[in-house]
Amino acid sequence: MVVLRRYRPGDMEALLRVEEESFPPGQRYSGLVFEYLLSLPGSVILLAEEGGEVIGYAAGYMEGRGVGHVASLAVRPAFRGRGVGKELMKALEAELMARGARRLRLEVRESNMVARRLYEGLGYRVVGRLPKYYGDEDGLLMVKEL
Repeated sequence: MVVLRRYRPGDMEALLRVEEESFPPGQRYSGLVFEYLLSLPGSVILLAEEGGEVIGYAAGYMEGRGVGHVASLAVRPAFRGRGVGKELMKALEAELMARGARRLRLEVRESNMVARRLYEGLGYRVVGRLPKYYGDEDGLLMVKEL
């Protein structure tokens, strides 16, 4: 059974393991990036656990008045395809709404069709292209009105 909970001090090693398994070198967040995200106003990192093991996370923060930003979402490859990412996103959206978000935004690699389908299924729509946002590839800006 998958349990969602908030990030706690001491979770960084598990969070970085998810990151390492989920993204290639050069695309991973470091511990310093996660610490920075946690320092932002209205920040939240949610973890998904199964059997006490961290299998995924969703991170976001309040970007401005009424705007929440989904910073990152990852599920370890062995646990994908079971709806964990969708549940993390829904829980993150609820947390950001509780902090005053009326609109959510995120960036996604143009080629990441799995993530794009997830976000579109949750009501996000593409509102812009971000040339070379990921260095080697364009990103898409997606928005959801709440």
